[in-house]
Amino acid sequence: MRDQMHDDEWFGPVSQIEIVEQSDGLLVRITQIRRKGHLAIALLITLFVGVLFAWHESWWGFFFVLGLGLFWIASWFSSRWGQIRVDENYLAADGKKPVRLAWVEIHKLQHRGGGEDEPSGFYARVGRWKSICVMTDLNREQTEEIIAAIHHRFPHLKMADEIEPISNRLRSWLEQLRGKKD
Repeated sequence: MRDQMHDDEWFGPVSQIEIVEQSDGLLVRITQIRRKGHLAIALLITLFVGVLFAWHESWWGFFFVLGLGLFWIASWFSSRWGQIRVDENYLAADGKKPVRLAWVEIHKLQHRGGGEDEPSGFYARVGRWKSICVMTDLNREQTEEIIAAIHHRFPHLKMADEIEPISNRLRSWLEQLRGKKD
């Protein structure tokens, strides 16, 4: 595993995964990679905002910029980690929000790019329109690597049946109605 404090790459993925096969299942460890580029951009934005406040001679702006800069530095040094445990019955994750799902509840494992109200990362689809975030801050390649490891370790894993699209249901319903008219 790489030393997180001495990473020489300025930009790239924010998380690193390690997949460990255990006797009863899989353990996936996720650790944050601290990128110098992310901190540099945040501090440049803070400096720019500070210059704007100084130009307008705003003292409250000084305290705002000081707080913002301290926030960026503290968040860069904070360590974020998580782990996903997989066995024949459950998928459990300890991250920002703990998750424990039985395989019979899960229809599909997938990566989602996030949006306004949801982070990007590894998701389990548990309904037609409902997905639960298993682990945040994972890119598509990392998510696909985890899913492939799960399918490799448990090739006969029984998940919930795939949900039939509404269009198929409507089509069959309309065909039944047409058949009754004839």
